[in-house]
Amino acid sequence: MNETVGKVKAVEYSDESKFIIIMTSGTTGTPKGCCLTDGAFLGRISDLHCRFGFTDSDNFLFSSNYSFDVSYTQILTWLFGKGSITIQKKEDNFRNIPEYVKLFNVTHLALSPAVLKNIYNILVENSSSIKDVFVAGERFPKIIAEKYIDSPANFNLWNMYGPTEFSIYATFFNIMDYNKENYGVPIGRALPGVDVKLADSSDNLITESGIEGQILLGGAGLFSEYVNNKRKTEASLITINGKNYYKTGDIGSFINDELHFHGRIDKQLKINGIRVESEEIDKR
Repeated sequence: MNETVGKVKAVEYSDESKFIIIMTSGTTGTPKGCCLTDGAFLGRISDLHCRFGFTDSDNFLFSSNYSFDVSYTQILTWLFGKGSITIQKKEDNFRNIPEYVKLFNVTHLALSPAVLKNIYNILVENSSSIKDVFVAGERFPKIIAEKYIDSPANFNLWNMYGPTEFSIYATFFNIMDYNKENYGVPIGRALPGVDVKLADSSDNLITESGIEGQILLGGAGLFSEYVNNKRKTEASLITINGKNYYKTGDIGSFINDELHFHGRIDKQLKINGIRVESEEIDKR
């Protein structure tokens, strides 16, 4: 579709068109531009809408720095339910979030575990309008999961997992299903269209329950490339039965059909949900 209408030239656009480039590890070394297509990224937002059922009465709080990948779920997800968005003032920080919830009847929040841990108690006190709280970026704190189980809040609490390279979210777990006797808080089950596999250090697939391996993500949401970095792109992908999977570098295992996160195979850290490549710091 390369027609010209008046002085405006129409351009071809499809699900494979580049929608957004999100920079990863930009605080430490050479940043990587992670390219997500329209079908991958907006498809993920649509999946979230189908799974969690956003409505025209919902109000998302945009509280994250726009350079943080989860901010795009705050910015765009409400559109699919034809709801609204409340934008936190630049000078305010996470301690002001409960105040925004109370003043603007916020229904949905996307937080890092570190932020949730700091504001959980006061958030519960001001939670009459909240429907769902999505938490991702680091290990979910067991102390919060136990508080929630012992004295459930008025909102649904979700542990989400997924890298930027997989359109931010790939799996989800309802904290209400947490069992204190289990190993940590699971990262749960795959979102629609997502395929999760585990592989050993030789890239052999692991099918046994309880055996740890690298988490591989395939299907809906997969990034298309690191911009101008073909070598890095190819090294980050593995082909299984003709389909590409992203090698996350995360170690996980399936226990009772729930995916658990156990750590990293490298020295990557998460600080307030932001990826920090310690090896890149060493190089400097």
